Amino acid sequence: MRIDKAKIKYPNKKTKQISEFQRVSAYSESYKGEYYNIDTVKLIPYKKQTRKIFDNKSLQNLAKTIKLHGIRQPLTILPSLDSSGKYEIISGERRWRAAQIVGLKKVPCIILQDRKAAEEIALIENVQRKNLHPLELMDGFQSLLDQGVCRNHQELADKIGVGRTLVVETLSLKKLPEKTKKLILENNIKAREALRVILKLPQSSHKKYIDGIITNPKVITSEREKRKPKKLNFLSLYLQSEKVLYSRDNDIKLNQEQKEEIKKYLNNVISSIN
Repeated sequence: MRIDKAKIKYPNKKTKQISEFQRVSAYSESYKGEYYNIDTVKLIPYKKQTRKIFDNKSLQNLAKTIKLHGIRQPLTILPSLDSSGKYEIISGERRWRAAQIVGLKKVPCIILQDRKAAEEIALIENVQRKNLHPLELMDGFQSLLDQGVCRNHQELADKIGVGRTLVVETLSLKKLPEKTKKLILENNIKAREALRVILKLPQSSHKKYIDGIITNPKVITSEREKRKPKKLNFLSLYLQSEKVLYSRDNDIKLNQEQKEEIKKYLNNVISSIN
């Protein structure tokens, strides 16, 4: 059932917390309960939100869907401690932004009460979102450490489900000056190879390198190629006038494991020849 067509109940006027909202009973496969239709102007982004970049095209597409079908999944919100009468959006900021594009005055929301649990869940969900920029991910990782949700890099990696190397590498971006971070975000530079190079460069060279990436994206591909393990041609076999010829690079030294692997491969090739 579309939430905006659900049966509306009006709460007891003595209940101050929700007296200004419409309470909506709505049912779906995943949830059965009450939502509150809250004015969009009373909602503000979650102050610890990891995502800073919202793709305009994606928002426009979502707005079209909302215009046709309404908001099918309510936002989750918390009363703001900093802005009186406002609510921070724990999840659903994209829906809120798209609803504003359409011109909706109210959106369905679930008001969370357990602030500590909600903030921990929000922080973890934030860093698990797809397509986050590495700098957004960096802020998310740091928030998890600052809030005590994770005590160290390894615990953070285990809780999020990523490798510790990614955590350490992402957090190393904190060392970049704010001016460089702004340039990286504005130009949507995400490639890990490029970010590694920027970290190694002196600050005075950051803008020049970033400008080079903008004008010639192949620079990133070049950095990626440099990091690929070099392939060595150890042994080659040829057929020439019914003769079998081979060449071997005697300068390449093999360890025992490599020798056994090559022997096994050659035996399998010989066995497969009819």
